[in-house]
Amino acid sequence: MGFDVRMQTAVLPSAGSPLRSLLSTSLEISTVLTAIGISDTGTQRSDNQDAFRMAGPSEHDARLRALFAVADGMGGLPQGRFASHVALQVFFESFLRNTSSKTESALRRSMEEAHFGLQQAMQKLGIPQMGTTLTAVCVEGSRLYLAHIGDSRAYLIRGRRAECLTRDHTTVGEMVRMHILTPEKIRGHDRRSELTKGLGLGLFIQPDIFRLDLLAGDRIVLCTDGVWSAVEDGEIADASSGEESSREFGRALVDLAMERGSDDNVSAIVIQLNSLPEGESNPQPPLRRALDRLLHRKPSAPKDPML
Repeated sequence: MGFDVRMQTAVLPSAGSPLRSLLSTSLEISTVLTAIGISDTGTQRSDNQDAFRMAGPSEHDARLRALFAVADGMGGLPQGRFASHVALQVFFESFLRNTSSKTESALRRSMEEAHFGLQQAMQKLGIPQMGTTLTAVCVEGSRLYLAHIGDSRAYLIRGRRAECLTRDHTTVGEMVRMHILTPEKIRGHDRRSELTKGLGLGLFIQPDIFRLDLLAGDRIVLCTDGVWSAVEDGEIADASSGEESSREFGRALVDLAMERGSDDNVSAIVIQLNSLPEGESNPQPPLRRALDRLLHRKPSAPKDPML
């Protein structure tokens, strides 16, 4: 199975604000999987502290794993742009080396190496603190593995529904899980971006890692808070249903966040499983039971995108 990576960059003028820089990367793995990554500086920031990266299967990886990740450097700390790019670089190098490891183990180790890589960079540069979010997925056949820390998000879009797969590691996210705050209040809260977990923060990290079976036609969205803070979950599903290709959907999602006045950098990856790999069939159990199990919920629990 071959793959082809194409990269395009463009500079888009925006009236009344600094020039917006937009990076777009597309990835196609045979006819089975397609993906698009887009990062826009936006109209409120002079630099882009978001970063994304995608990698198709390496010739040494018999499992034909594809890896995708977004990262958002902490804007309140120095070198946020540096942090997000370094974290992704170390994370991908580590994962692509571990071709013989179990995918969950490789993701966990890669997260830890990215964390320690940032700490080493801080020591060399004399920076007291530097951090970033990192949300990554590995697609292996019809199975998706997810590793997450921070407040970027991953969504599963199946049919006309968008399901948030990640928990926000923020002060506000903890307030929601403690039932002090309702999920609807997250987007407008003034402490929305106050991280409780992130790469580079603290001595050790505990990322969330789990797996999920995919169906043909599923879409996965990885996005920074510049997207989800401006676009409701239901609107993400609506935008997906209105666009046939992952490329068109990815651009429509970023444009929608910009139209809604996102005050941050705006970055998203859209991954589309066009068909199941040869010899694989639709997995069981159904979506709801699978999601309840991986998010440690009781089957009868009410829907809560933060749990």
